[in-house]
This record gives sequence, structure tokens and C-alpha cells, in this order.
Amino acid sequence: MTLDPKDLAEIEEIARDVWSSLLGLEITVAQAPDACPEEVATAVVTVSGDAHGVVGVQTSGAGARAMAAAMFMMGADEVGEAEVADALGELTNVVGGNVKGLLPGSNRLSLPTVLDGGVEDPRDLTRPPLAEVFLSCDGEPVLIALYALAAVPSAATPERILS
Repeated sequence: MTLDPKDLAEIEEIARDVWSSLLGLEITVAQAPDACPEEVATAVVTVSGDAHGVVGVQTSGAGARAMAAAMFMMGADEVGEAEVADALGELTNVVGGNVKGLLPGSNRLSLPTVLDGGVEDPRDLTRPPLAEVFLSCDGEPVLIALYALAAVPSAATPERILS
């Protein structure tokens, strides 16, 4: 799975469109932050089919609460964990579906998974991302990244666990 350099610009445009239409917020291209925020919110979707990868959206805790407040038309102080997870999952799903369209072949998208800060993601994302776009929304960092996953052999037989 490879991306053309113009795909980064398309991912930036996807983010602008999604944040504008779903949240009514402006998102802009930014430099990578000097330090990781103390509280981080992450959601991922898996692409499978002719391409195998993961699209992730990550922001600060404050950024995730602000996005949820905008999506549900609530005050940031009224937003709970459930609204944050729903909003971040929905944003990731829409971004992932659009990024999937940039990938070759016929592909499917999983449901979004919102990662708990203390829970490790079961996918192996230790390889460098194929693409990452750093953005900012109301001063909070947003990272959209695409990771390649090893192809799953089509003739793989699942291990039998019942006799």
C-alpha cells in the first residue's frame, strides 16, 4: 500500500470538510507539537480488503471534549466520557471512510475503536506511519495517521479451539 504525496493534501482536505460539516469547527494544518499532551484521546478504524491498514485520529483530552461539545451542542463542562467516545469514534469513522477511498482496490472499514488511555491497542502500530497529517482545531493538536498492516493470507485457516 503506497500513497502519493498529493494524498496528504487530500487527507488535509478531508479533515477540513469533516470538521466543518460535523462540528462546525475550522481545522488547520499545523506543525507537529513539541510535546505530547498529558491527556490523549485516540480512535482507530481498520481498513481491510485489497489494502490493509489502520486510520487513526488522535487529539488532546481538551480537544476531544471540545469536539464532543460541538457535535452534541453542549458545553465542554457538560460533556462526559460517553459523548467524547461517540464523537471521536464518529469523526474517525468518517475520516477513515474517506481515506479508504484514496487506497487502491476494494476495501472495507471496521467500526471505530476508541482507545482507553490505559488499554493497549491490539493492532501492531510500531512501524512508522505511511502518512501522518498534523492539524490544529481551536489550538488543540489533531493527528490523522495511516498505518500499513501486514496482509492477512486469504487461505489462512483459523486455529481450531473446540474439538
